[in-house]
Amino acid sequence: MTKLYKTDALVLYSVKYGETDAILTILSPDKGKIQAIAKGARKIKSRMRGPTQPFVYGSFMLYLGKSLHTVTQCEYKEPFAGLREDYHKYAMASYVSELAKSALLEGDSQVQGIFTLTLKALYALEAEANEIYLRYYELNLLRELGYELALEECGNCGKELGKITGGFSVEAGGMICSDCKDKGELNVSPPTLAIMRQLMLMDILKVKRLKFTKAVASELDKICHKAIMYYLDPRLNSRRFLADISTDSV
Repeated sequence: MTKLYKTDALVLYSVKYGETDAILTILSPDKGKIQAIAKGARKIKSRMRGPTQPFVYGSFMLYLGKSLHTVTQCEYKEPFAGLREDYHKYAMASYVSELAKSALLEGDSQVQGIFTLTLKALYALEAEANEIYLRYYELNLLRELGYELALEECGNCGKELGKITGGFSVEAGGMICSDCKDKGELNVSPPTLAIMRQLMLMDILKVKRLKFTKAVASELDKICHKAIMYYLDPRLNSRRFLADISTDSV
């Protein structure tokens, strides 16, 4: 088996290494999460400087080393420059990238669905810094990882929910019925439940059409945050940064 291979990938994260190198975390649809060194990528005139920036979708030639992969060539497929040029878009894209990075182990190969979901989220955020895309990403990432939330039946007893729930429980795996409401951790209004169901059915580029109140947005945020913390337990710096700038913009 040759140690030199080519793959399409998303740059999830880039950190400085030495004076001119960068260590990348990239997500490939067929190779999974990869740690790779891009030697000389931070040099001003380096041909790899642009394609190794965060959020870039590119074609990478990699060499499989003993501990790290090495980027030997790379070129753009989609630069997503707008995500690095806008403050709010950068914060949201950072959250998506860090969540994907934290949710996957290196060597996981069954990541095609997560790769496609992450790529679509970046395309959506490039067009508009809208937090509904983050809620879509969180809910659908949980589904891809095998933690799909119960939205149609009670996660505790299996009873069909209809339009009204007794609340939300991470331990029960989603919504619970009125008979099991003593197990609930968060109240969930019918409009919030309806929006969550839509987010699990629609394409991400269409969810901005959904209309809902600030109260529903707040409920969605609390539910998704609690689920992410319970099932994945990622303490993300980017989420705190996003919360800070959201507060500053009020």
